[in-house]
Amino acid sequence: TGFGLTMFPVSYDPGISSTSQAIDTNITLDWNRPVKAGSGTITIRTGSASGTVVDQFVVGSSSSITFANNQVILNPAADLSYETEYFVTFPAATVKEAGDQLENSQVNYSFTTLEEPATTYELWAWGGNGDGQLGQNSEAKNSSPVQIPGDDWRTASYNSSTAKTHNILTKTDGTLWEIGAGGNGQLAQNSRTSYSSPVQVGTDTTWSLNVIGGTKCSMGVKTDNTLWVWGWNEYGRLGTGESTNKDYSSPVQIGTDTTWSTSAGSMSGGQAANTLAIKTDGTMWAWGNNNYGQFGVNTSGTPSSRSSPTQLPGTTWSKVCNVQWSTYSIKTDGTLWSWGYNKSGQLGQNVGPGNPSGAVSSPTQVGTGTDWASMASAQYSGLAVKTDGTMWTWGRNWYGELGHNSRTYFSSPTQIPGTTWASAASDKGAYIATRTDGTLWSWGYQQSGQLGINIGGVQHRSSPVQIPGTWGTEIYHVGSSIDAFNVLKETA
Repeated sequence: TGFGLTMFPVSYDPGISSTSQAIDTNITLDWNRPVKAGSGTITIRTGSASGTVVDQFVVGSSSSITFANNQVILNPAADLSYETEYFVTFPAATVKEAGDQLENSQVNYSFTTLEEPATTYELWAWGGNGDGQLGQNSEAKNSSPVQIPGDDWRTASYNSSTAKTHNILTKTDGTLWEIGAGGNGQLAQNSRTSYSSPVQVGTDTTWSLNVIGGTKCSMGVKTDNTLWVWGWNEYGRLGTGESTNKDYSSPVQIGTDTTWSTSAGSMSGGQAANTLAIKTDGTMWAWGNNNYGQFGVNTSGTPSSRSSPTQLPGTTWSKVCNVQWSTYSIKTDGTLWSWGYNKSGQLGQNVGPGNPSGAVSSPTQVGTGTDWASMASAQYSGLAVKTDGTMWTWGRNWYGELGHNSRTYFSSPTQIPGTTWASAASDKGAYIATRTDGTLWSWGYQQSGQLGINIGGVQHRSSPVQIPGTWGTEIYHVGSSIDAFNVLKETA
């Protein structure tokens, strides 16, 4: 319309045929004249200019398209995908010249998004550090998170005794590493040396996510489903069937079975020197100390220990955790079970506190729910998260570790406010938990900075308080009884 007058884009962002565009980009075209909305639908497609529509913008009604001076800006509803070619089409008459004299002819162009970056995993630690278990090449405690060097950590499991502490870690390449106290060979360095920076265990690259640290001992399952142990063997906690006085400073295999589960959370080493592990067939096995029936095989007392794996009843076990003579487990049907010591009502079975021993030597269901997803256990208390994002605690509440803004004991699961909880981990009297928005929270016992909120000394918290930062929704470790925590942070 008008001799010699045309309307066309003069620049494109992303550029025409560009090959490394960020996935969170807007799409901007600069025109040779001031513009306004015409009519029609602008599309973004994959495959070709007539391929699958991944987003569309109805001109004149879509809030995701902006006309400003000489620019038209498209804001896709969601990030684009990595390593994908996109085709953008502006049909004729979707853009008009501000004075209504001109309108565009159809415009087609394409660009490709950048290559997907490798996922990285940062490991952060805080709290007590008497044996260098925070991995900072020192023994200084930290009341705020500090990063353990490296960005390729994949899982961390942290346990201790009341005198020594260590941390067992795996990397994305399948290697195994440890930090902290090594006085009983629990760092698998073929020595009794302690280390305040991570040291690699052997040269194997076949360790799975299922690794744990027990009281002065360590255990791990390899990708071939074999189970390996090392460290202190008091009460037969290593499960090798040998003398309880025999320790190992290098990994030794338990039996010849190749059916141990590689899933994180399918093995637990208790502070009271007993271990439980689940096999790929859903059976669960226990060994070590059994003085309060924590094996779950309907026995307790003398003999109070077994040095070889003993099977519990059932074939549908999925996850397990234990601490201080009490055991918790979730079955594949989503039910929650507990057994062992119960003086403070920590089994969640509406018995206690004040029960003289309250020992239960066979698995007993907690409530009637079938929607339990994950759990954690502190000293004399328990916690579990349901599939609906609610979190529940029970047992002892000396330090406010039940998170109810009180010091009241509960012998049945009682809900902590909120419906966006994702996962949790425990210390001897403290808990940390993530929400689905990636925030991290802590509460309970505070002496060595283990709440991670930049406060020192004895300052307990009876309600969840937020630890600064964004952490992701999954915690890949357990707590320690020496007042420290680790969190694995997934980044890209």
